[in-house]
Amino acid sequence: MVHPIEHLRALALEARPQWVTPDELLSEAADALARLPRDSGELVVACRRLLDRCWFSGDLWWLCALLVGSTEVDVRDRVGKSLAEMQRAVSAASRRLSGGGASASGQLTVHRAWMAAEKSVVLSSEAATAVRRATSEGREVLVATTEGCWVPEEVWSSVAARLVDTRRTDLSLELVRLGGLVETVGRRSRWSVPPALLRRGIVPGTDGGDS
Repeated sequence: MVHPIEHLRALALEARPQWVTPDELLSEAADALARLPRDSGELVVACRRLLDRCWFSGDLWWLCALLVGSTEVDVRDRVGKSLAEMQRAVSAASRRLSGGGASASGQLTVHRAWMAAEKSVVLSSEAATAVRRATSEGREVLVATTEGCWVPEEVWSSVAARLVDTRRTDLSLELVRLGGLVETVGRRSRWSVPPALLRRGIVPGTDGGDS
């Protein structure tokens, strides 16, 4: 079996929106991180390094917060339940909107968010283009979110600032405004990022100490 650190290193190198889905990234990261000792500094360092590379994933921020903030939660089980809950919410909303004729053309498109806030979401550039096309045609768009997508303000502010930096367009991610024909579906929850994960290089302007 591959050592979890090696697994995480490979995952971080391949974790680009063009190559992996949010669900795949979350599930693989949960599997690897769950195999590290909870009471060691190795887990915190591994989480920091993963977030340095995958700072655009709200799910990974949530996952690392769960791991570093608690020694008891079964993260693989929690991740599985979170993804299943999102799928149920999407199915219910799709039936409601499509069956109710809310879409002008009777068609509905669904896209998965990397991160979410009250007024905007982070989508892959491919999804963002599809959203613009759908709304121009008068079609409803659902943006699927897990509870992990709804990150604390300090994380969202940093990510939004980095995405509008034209030097980072190689990530193929875009901010998409919510409202009108575009709405999110999925449970929201309030959670916080442990101080050990808030350091320079991940969230600018904070400093929880360097590894």
